[in-house]
Amino acid sequence: MSSSFSNSFARNLRDQLDKANLSQTDLAVRLGVNKSSVSEWLAGKKWPRMEKIDAMCGIFGCRRADLLDDQVDQLSPDGMIREIFDIIGKDAEMQERVLKFARFLEAEKEEKRK
Repeated sequence: MSSSFSNSFARNLRDQLDKANLSQTDLAVRLGVNKSSVSEWLAGKKWPRMEKIDAMCGIFGCRRADLLDDQVDQLSPDGMIREIFDIIGKDAEMQERVLKFARFLEAEKEEKRK
């Protein structure tokens, strides 16, 4: 699978875990896998077999598409923040640039309201 798929799946899995208030360990126990497997899925290093994806759908009460599709526009606020930090890391310069851009977008939104 492509790294794009792995990243989308990892992001969606993290979002579903957050919504269900489950830890990696909780999911691993429910699926009958090692915690390291869940950790690798969340890191985008590996991806699970379809039967595990189907089992996750049962646990989360979601559809396959909720785990497999690229849904950046549907991220929760926490998921969006996590995605941004995954991209920029701890680079102070990048953090400042992102913050400036966010402020620019906020000002632009305010201008449109006038």
